[in-house]
Amino acid sequence: MRLILKTELNAANRIQAINSLAIPVVTYSCNIINWQIEEICRMDAKTRKFLTINRMYHPKADKDRIYISRIQGGRGLTQLELSYKTTTIGLKKCLMKNED
Repeated sequence: MRLILKTELNAANRIQAINSLAIPVVTYSCNIINWQIEEICRMDAKTRKFLTINRMYHPKADKDRIYISRIQGGRGLTQLELSYKTTTIGLKKCLMKNED
């Protein structure tokens, strides 16, 4: 994530790069590593902290707006907590459907 934020991309392309390169690393490991929700929330907070350090997010800004899509007026960042819950529910449905 630090490498992405050090690039000279504009804000929209940086967010898109984070969504396509950094978020899948955590999402892939969601059901392999036994993550706790608190740890996922801390990673979300750390993501916002990195964005604040690189002047892409104000610390007093609305936390929900950063996760709203750009079409609706947000920044379009993928929320790790929501991604974690989605993959966990998807895996559970897959396991319930499978007879093995």
